[in-house]
Amino acid sequence: MGIWTTIKISELADKNIENSFVDGDWIESEHIINEGIRIIQTGNIGIGRYLDKSDSKKFISTNSFSQLKCKKVFPGDLLICRLADPIGRCCIVPNVEEYYVTAVDVVILRPESNHFKKFLLYYLNDAKVLKAANDKAAGSTRQRVSRTNYGNIEISIPPYPEQTRIAEILSTADKAIEQTEKLIAKYKRIKPG
Repeated sequence: MGIWTTIKISELADKNIENSFVDGDWIESEHIINEGIRIIQTGNIGIGRYLDKSDSKKFISTNSFSQLKCKKVFPGDLLICRLADPIGRCCIVPNVEEYYVTAVDVVILRPESNHFKKFLLYYLNDAKVLKAANDKAAGSTRQRVSRTNYGNIEISIPPYPEQTRIAEILSTADKAIEQTEKLIAKYKRIKPG
């Protein structure tokens, strides 16, 4: 077992890549249209998973993208929601579109290659990290954590090989839970019959 190092979440970002730890874009309703570049909204970010919500898709035009100087969000990026339910939840961007944009209340994280994204996904959605994000939140009408405060949360990271093993174990457990839940749902449907 290797030595775990303590770092700030912001230090996970790849310093060699532009926009590797930044907020999404401020997109007003006047820029939203029915097709174009897909906007990933805070409601699309579940705890450890992307929520498609096909019925509420929103887009902006390439002209608005350029005019607003939006940042591209790529498949595989980690998105962290700075708003409640819970604050700090994150997901990995799906490989559906070439690129997306995201809302201002979302942090885009592109980690260095020595950090396994799936491990980070599990770790950043851990109850302790979510509590730390919630503890740093502020706001009178709606609680949110700033990117800076979120980025200052300290976490401990194992060496890369351990990150991959931990993520594999957790992924296997998730699949087993999902299969069990499907079986339970199936039996509940069958039982009344």
